[in-house]
Amino acid sequence: MPHGATKWTPSPKRSPKRRRRITASLRHWRQAVAFYDRNKSRLLKDRRYRGKFIAIRHNRLVDVDDNESTLAKRLFLRFPDQIFFVKQVLRVEPIYEVPSIVTCG
Repeated sequence: MPHGATKWTPSPKRSPKRRRRITASLRHWRQAVAFYDRNKSRLLKDRRYRGKFIAIRHNRLVDVDDNESTLAKRLFLRFPDQIFFVKQVLRVEPIYEVPSIVTCG
């Protein structure tokens, strides 16, 4: 699974309707990630997208902006309660180091 996604299994405590909605949301998100992976080289070649934040929804590039927060605000207004994938188009993906607490015993 791309981008650190983990396999999700529905909780038996959730209603079937909620499980279906969550499963559909994860499917849409995974499709958007796959769309980005397939089109990354094309996006990097195009000055309109290189280094900028893009938004993908239903396997379509729906918006782009230099600022992630500005893009997110527009998307929340345009697509309320919808799943969309926002990613900065970079040749080399950043690596984030997050310290963790290790407990023994």
